[in-house]
Amino acid sequence: MLVPIKWLKEYIDFDLDVDEISEKLIDCGFEVEQIIDQSKQYENILTSKIIEITDHPNASNLKVCKVAVNDGEIKQVITNSKTLNVGDFVFLALDGATLFTGLSIKNTEIRGILSQGMFCGLSELNLTKDDFDYPVDEKEVLKIIDRNIKPGLKCADFLELNDIILDVSITSNRPDANSILGIARELSSLLSKPLKKRDLLQLEKSPNLNYKLEISNKEDSKCLAYYSAIIEDVKILPTPKIIKNKLKSVGIRSINNFVDLTNYILVSIGQPMHAFDYDKIDGQQIIIRNAKEKEKIIALDGKEYTLMKDNLVIANQNEPMAIAGVIGGEKSSVTKNTKTIVLESAAFSKETVRKTSKTLGIRTDSSAQFEKGVNPTTQLQAIEIFLFLVEKYKWGNVKRNYDGFSTNVQKNLQIVFSPKDIAKVLGIYIEQNIIENILKNLNFEILLDDNGIFKVIAPQYRTDIFSVNDIAEEIIRIYGYDKLESDESTRFNLTVGSINEKEKCLNNIRNLAIYNGMHETMTYSFIGENDFNKINLPKTDKLRNGIRLSNPLGVDMSIMRTTLIPSMLNVMEKNFNRSNKSAKFFEISKTYEWENEKELTVKENLMLCLGAYGGVDFYSFKSIIEAIFDKMAINIRFKASQYPFLHPYISADLFIQDADKEIKVGVLGQINNKLTKNYNLLPNSFIAEINLDLVLNNYYGYKGYSTISKYQPVERDFAIVCEKNIPAQAIIDIIEEATQPYTKSINIFDVYQGKQIEENKKSIALRVILQSDTKSLSENDINEITKKVVKNLYEKIQATLR
Repeated sequence: MLVPIKWLKEYIDFDLDVDEISEKLIDCGFEVEQIIDQSKQYENILTSKIIEITDHPNASNLKVCKVAVNDGEIKQVITNSKTLNVGDFVFLALDGATLFTGLSIKNTEIRGILSQGMFCGLSELNLTKDDFDYPVDEKEVLKIIDRNIKPGLKCADFLELNDIILDVSITSNRPDANSILGIARELSSLLSKPLKKRDLLQLEKSPNLNYKLEISNKEDSKCLAYYSAIIEDVKILPTPKIIKNKLKSVGIRSINNFVDLTNYILVSIGQPMHAFDYDKIDGQQIIIRNAKEKEKIIALDGKEYTLMKDNLVIANQNEPMAIAGVIGGEKSSVTKNTKTIVLESAAFSKETVRKTSKTLGIRTDSSAQFEKGVNPTTQLQAIEIFLFLVEKYKWGNVKRNYDGFSTNVQKNLQIVFSPKDIAKVLGIYIEQNIIENILKNLNFEILLDDNGIFKVIAPQYRTDIFSVNDIAEEIIRIYGYDKLESDESTRFNLTVGSINEKEKCLNNIRNLAIYNGMHETMTYSFIGENDFNKINLPKTDKLRNGIRLSNPLGVDMSIMRTTLIPSMLNVMEKNFNRSNKSAKFFEISKTYEWENEKELTVKENLMLCLGAYGGVDFYSFKSIIEAIFDKMAINIRFKASQYPFLHPYISADLFIQDADKEIKVGVLGQINNKLTKNYNLLPNSFIAEINLDLVLNNYYGYKGYSTISKYQPVERDFAIVCEKNIPAQAIIDIIEEATQPYTKSINIFDVYQGKQIEENKKSIALRVILQSDTKSLSENDINEITKKVVKNLYEKIQATLR
């Protein structure tokens, strides 16, 4: 929240500088994220008076201007403006200034003549014509008309945009502090200084506002308070500069006097307000009710919204006029032709506003305030301030009456404690009189008996006080955390943090993937039905039977994902579209499926997904997966597979051995051509998904090293001819079985199909490395192994040597 110091001083007097105020707020639990000097934005920009204009000797379209700044100091400026005259008052940006357009000003020669600055227009100063209460000419260069201004004034001082602003972070449990008044209350307790009395208009309650407007509430649990007042003969005018500048300091643009006044009160005391055109309220009735199913409203943002029956609305006799706490309706809005205004100052349930804002996808300053929580006692105060200012500036005929109600407004709980109870919580003893003074300054109601027992009630706006612990926290944050004492006698054992074998294994996988040039991603656990369609998943596929959310953020995030593949493809597509022509990614995350849908039990699966495109082929992609399993000392086997999202001939299932059976743990392959079009990816894009839960069940940690054999390895190449449909893995398995226990590696280095091979057959060349750990293999040993390999290949798959 932005807190301008000048605005803050309207509520409390203090003579501390901004750093001291910042330190005080930090000490009592508020984080001051930034201190903003508003005048820095206008540094080296001054008011100036043009005293001479001559033609540029070397450029017919340029003028040389002499301008007065400071005490008789003259600056020379080159300009192409044709609207300037001698005697004009203009804003001059000097050497070193940086304008809001991003332009940095430096002394420079233009066609041989020195220019010592630049005349500013509205955009360079981040202003509009409405920011001035007096005439200005904004054509080309901003000129001030009919005012005699002293040259050399700092722009920030002249415009009165010279405040110091604190950017204060307000925690979610302190909505009472989310206003200028809220911060002033904190300083009041810290400095033991009273708050200033604000000017209010004393009002009388008038049922039905003298029979001009009837208010009825159909939803007591959702609308906690609602107050209204009427202003006749209104004048929609520009807002006075003093209010404009305050709003500008907190980042709010001026619109008109009535809109600006609602924003002014929102920032001042944290109370959202709204205004209706009285003549547009059918039946002169305001009804707070739930919307009818599929009821429609056109909001102030110009969009039409279809409402649900649990959305709270402010309606007239016939239709909704506003979505309660979120946004007003266009039809009942105040315009320049409005004659009579009805003010709304209300407190709506924060849960109701949050749900409505979320389901309709509308986020406003008002909804943000209501979601944090609005004090149900400030509604009438807001109307009193509003009407006082309307009467002060003569913006309308104010009737000094109001109508409205508060429901379910209860006092906070009474909390009973003694100083000893506080000492038990804080570890230090604080004197009774200090506790009493702190709580009084915090506006607590206090009863103190002769035995030193406190009975306290928090002020109505403090909705975060429930127990002695909360009271102790209030006391110590004002008393000072620096007064907490360390107990040197306290002894405790340090617990050394560690990670289990599973986490170590996952870290190894991450490190290995990163070593291979992959980037880790984190994506949402939600996908939509369209994600299944984009990967060509059949309608009957079990992956479509995901857990569907009853209140999703949107249709594209309505299903708990059953696979990581759509999420990975979206990441790849986004990066490719942003001109990353080659990339490799991985994600370790969970998928979700019903374990028992009737009992609403869910099974979570830890998955690893890898994706790559550009500068990668199937074998290099596959080698990363092999390296991961090698790291875990788990043997992996690949078998041909068919998936609707993968290339029919460049894909494989992944298997590991568990006791006497094989378990399928994943899939990898090249994305098929249809998917590359669906996701706008390169043809040679690859993806893999591995069930880490199944893999980790077969991970037994580091098994120790094995001694490198000191005996000579032997290489043998086999070129065999077999049926075309024989998987390569089957050939490798046969050779591995025949060469045990001497097998070190088996690699395919050539595959051939052509004229020299029979039809429907293929030639595969493999290199086998043999090595014994106990002896040198003799020629006889090698020949025997070779014979066994040839025999087994023939007997099992009718393969012959080429």
